[in-house]
Amino acid sequence: MRLLFSSLCIVAVTAMAYSDLDLDGVDDAIDKCPGTPITDIVDENGCSVETVIRDGYFDTLFSIAYSDMNYRLNEKSDTVTASFQLGYSTGRLQLRAYLSYFRTDDSFGDRQSGLNDTLLSAAYRWSLDETVVLDTGFGVWLPTYRSDFDNNKMDYTLFAKVTKSIKEWSLFLGYGYTFVMDDDVVKKRFALLYRNSASIEAGIRWRVLPSLSVQTAYYRTDSIYKDVEAIRSLSFSLLYSFGESWFIKSGYEMGLSDSASDNYLSVGVGTVF
Repeated sequence: MRLLFSSLCIVAVTAMAYSDLDLDGVDDAIDKCPGTPITDIVDENGCSVETVIRDGYFDTLFSIAYSDMNYRLNEKSDTVTASFQLGYSTGRLQLRAYLSYFRTDDSFGDRQSGLNDTLLSAAYRWSLDETVVLDTGFGVWLPTYRSDFDNNKMDYTLFAKVTKSIKEWSLFLGYGYTFVMDDDVVKKRFALLYRNSASIEAGIRWRVLPSLSVQTAYYRTDSIYKDVEAIRSLSFSLLYSFGESWFIKSGYEMGLSDSASDNYLSVGVGTVF
């Protein structure tokens, strides 16, 4: 099963728990002083000080998701995925690893399980002005998924995302392109043909409270299989922080095309340290 750019934006970049609208190096989920000037030095709470400098920090997110689509077989089937993300942020640079384990049924009713491909990515944040930032990066998909045809290869992803903040509101637009290197499989009555995949994401985020933000987004990506329509969906997510460094993230995604899961649910818990 190949997780596409949705896993990256959706997770990643966009499904990734990290967000830092005031560019102070502290995740919005635990930032107790949002909107600090970009020239200020802040403490671990995101509040301005004169001498404390935070060199970098880690964040983790463990989540469980359910969908009614088996994207590997391109057919409706109950699929449960457990995923783990580990990130490291320092200044404007962010490094991230994403791995997941799936369990699903095939068209014959047989249960299958195993690792999906594993994503390693790096992103850099550029400040275009006081309210606009641009994230750019690249990622590699390690072929940890066990293919029945032994045709799984390392894939590559490039992505960019621009965010405009207006007080407690944020507008964002993202684009990604994945180079799919898997070998085509052609047999007498069976053909599995791959293609590169482009994706776009557009949405809005609202910081309701310092500890609570909600987001809705439209997502479209090409299927990695030829002759399969683009995957389109509308997502809704919530991020809530508690304690000094913990947060909960939950989401619902509604499919807008036959190639997408009709319903996608996820819930996760993470921490920053």
